[in-house]
Amino acid sequence: MTFFNDLRRSLKTFERDFNHRFSGMNKRIDEADRRFQQIDEQFEKDTDERFKRINRGFERSTDSWSDEYRN
Repeated sequence: MTFFNDLRRSLKTFERDFNHRFSGMNKRIDEADRRFQQIDEQFEKDTDERFKRINRGFERSTDSWSDEYRN
């Protein structure tokens, strides 16, 4: 009976240590995930703004080209 009690105690200790170690890792993973999400959102916002600027520039250049072509 002592063997099983020791085994159970060892498993509980292992489980406690395992949970303690990996809870810290989970916090780091969650933080990295949040940071990645922020970077992704910022990249999407920056990319949208760049495309808008490129599109405005393209529209201006085609407008001036078509004005010159018509004259």
